[in-house]
This record gives sequence, C-alpha cells and structure tokens, in this order.
Amino acid sequence: MDLARLLRTRLLGVAAALSLPVLAVGCSSADDAKTSSDDVVTLPHTDVKNQAIGNCWLYANASWLEALHKSATDEALDLSESYWSYWHWYLQILWSADESPNNRYADMKEVQTGGFFWEASHIMKYFGAMREGDFIPEDAANIRSSRQSSALSAINRSLREGVLKDRAARKDLDLLRREMDAAWQLSPDVIERLDTAFGRRLDRSPDWSDAATHKVLSPTKLAVTAVDPGSREKQTVTLKDILPSFDGQPDGRYAWKEAYYPASAAERRAFLKRAQKAVHDGVPPLLTFTVDFNAMRGSTFADVPATPGRQGGHMVAMSDYQIDDVPGFGTLKAGVDANAEQLEAALADEAKMVFIRVKNSWGPTGAGPELSVSGHYDLYMKYLDGPIKNCLQPDGSSNTESCREDTPFTSLVLPAGY
Repeated sequence: MDLARLLRTRLLGVAAALSLPVLAVGCSSADDAKTSSDDVVTLPHTDVKNQAIGNCWLYANASWLEALHKSATDEALDLSESYWSYWHWYLQILWSADESPNNRYADMKEVQTGGFFWEASHIMKYFGAMREGDFIPEDAANIRSSRQSSALSAINRSLREGVLKDRAARKDLDLLRREMDAAWQLSPDVIERLDTAFGRRLDRSPDWSDAATHKVLSPTKLAVTAVDPGSREKQTVTLKDILPSFDGQPDGRYAWKEAYYPASAAERRAFLKRAQKAVHDGVPPLLTFTVDFNAMRGSTFADVPATPGRQGGHMVAMSDYQIDDVPGFGTLKAGVDANAEQLEAALADEAKMVFIRVKNSWGPTGAGPELSVSGHYDLYMKYLDGPIKNCLQPDGSSNTESCREDTPFTSLVLPAGY
C-alpha cells in the first residue's frame, strides 16, 4: 500500500482530526515580553525561536525532540518546523477531499495551523524530520521564519479562490503537491528531495537508507534519550520508539503520553510530581495551557487577570521550576542548581510548586544582565490553577461577552512510566 492510501485509510481518524478547529493549542504569540533564564535542573535545550504563525505545538515538539537528541548524542539539531507544517497542511487538504458523507471539512477554506502532540507524533512517524537549512535554507540563519506566513497566505488563497477551491481537484496528488510546493516557494532541489523520499504522489514508503540523498531524518534512526520505565536508567533509542502507536497496536515501552491536569489538590500535587521526576531525569515534558495576555507581566504569567484579555492555547517545553516548603531545605529557586538530596526532598507531598519555567517560542526578548539568556517564561501556579474567564470560541476567536470559568493548565506530555 502506498503512503497516501495508508494515510487515507488506516489513519483516517487521525487525518480527520488534523482539520479540527483547535482551541487547546491555537498558539498565541507575543513580541514584547521579557524573559528569564537558567535551570534548577539542567536540561539540554537548544536555542529558542520565534513562531510567525499559530504552530507553537510544532515548535514545542521540535524543542522536545532536539533536547532528547542532544541528550543522547551531544549534537544540537536545528529542526525545521516549516517541514512539519508543510505535511500538516497537506494532510488536511487530502482529508478534505475525501467523499465520506460525514466529512465536515469538505468546504475547508483555510488550513488550521494549531495542533497537538499526537498530531506531531503522527507526522514525525511517517515523514520523519528535516534540518532547518535542508528545507528552507534561509530559516537556518533566522530565529523567525518569514516563509511560513507567506506560505499560509498562499495556500489559503488557493483554497478560497484558486485551483484547490474545487474539492475534486484536491484529489489530484500531483496538483496538490504543486500548490504546496509553490506556496512554500520550495527550491527545485528540495522538491526533488521530497520526491525521492516519498514519491511525487506519496506512492512509496520512504527509503530511509537513502537519507544522504533526500536529507529526511528517519524516525527509525534518529537517536534520542529515553528513561527505562522500570529501572529508571537512561537508554538511547530511536524517535519511533518514543512515539505513540497509530495502528491500533499497544504503545511501545518508551512511548510518551498526554495526561490531563486533574481537579483536586491532592491529585494535582501527584500530577506535578510526575513532571518533576521527568525533569530530574533530564527529559523535558511538554505543557499545554490557555494564554491570557492580561495576565502576562514581562516573562511571567503570575496570577489570574481581573478582566480577560486576548486569549489562545499554547504549547511549550518545560525547562525548570521553583518550589516552596521543601522539607529540610525550604525554597528551591529556579536558576540555582539543586543536588540529588534536594531534588528528592522536592518530591514531598507538602512541597508547593511556585512556578514552572518553560522554553517558549516567542523569540529572544531578554533585557539586562539578569535576563541575558532569553526565551524562557515562568508560569505561576496561581495562574495555571486559575480559574480564569475563558472566552475562547469554537472558531478560535475570543468573545468577552461569552466566557466560562476554566483552569488554564490543560495537560502534560510525559515519558512512559511517569
């Protein structure tokens, strides 16, 4: 079975969800925030970037994968979020052409840029990854991709008034690739690489042994660090080993999973301890939450805002935390290295998380010597626990006349065994 047909049949449920209006991770951006830095727990994060469109979830997953690869190999990869966005949009358009009578996305006039961990996992499993410079060379020299914005405008224009407006035309895989390649202004060399890897019509499974030619990084070969769920020893495995299953089979031993923030205080403390253990072991959980920019003060979301402001979903990668009431030690401050005894004490039930520090995708906005390393924000538990007035609507917009009480903290993506 060719790859296109596989994606249309076995994975229709996944492909359909790629077109859903996204609320949880609609991916807001901010250009004027200051930022803090350093680690209580040192994690192997790569440099920050600045998202140009609503694809924070892909930036967060890139940070996650880059950190796990750097931990395993000491190599600092610079992965292309644009490459994954390319396939994310392609799959949406492919699904919108399906003739199922219940296909609610047949009249799609624009692609959705937001998404979730399992969508990113699906894309990584079948399309691997590419280095920034191998997909869009100029992105390798910039922290913000201008190509993403122009590509989004171009593909949406094609869906509204161009050749992809005709639903039947979306079934033409040659045409779809031409429109995608033109929207992204891909060079002939890059187009040839994609054709070599997957076929012009996604008509073959990729030959991962030919990576030197097509430059697509194989999920079965890209090395990452995993922590054995039983022994808690670090292992070097492949990207595919840590991704959830999409074929109805049980997840693998090292597969990461999403867990949702619970309601009670006791459950929340147990939940946060799972995240602490992961960062203690050097593997950064992903965190999703609702952003309300009226709560943002510099590089912090410190408390619930008096009135709701501009809102959106957001995904980030954990980098550190600060915690009070640690037995025998009091406060363990973010930015101050903690020893093994202190980190073990920080897992006590009575310890109280003050804030979670995260690697963000809003660019380097540090100012002054104390903020010299930028891109990390502090999410205080007073804000994450809420409740806030959540005014997000099904179409992703905000309406302060139609709000509901909600907990900003949505979920964590955690490694197996945590």
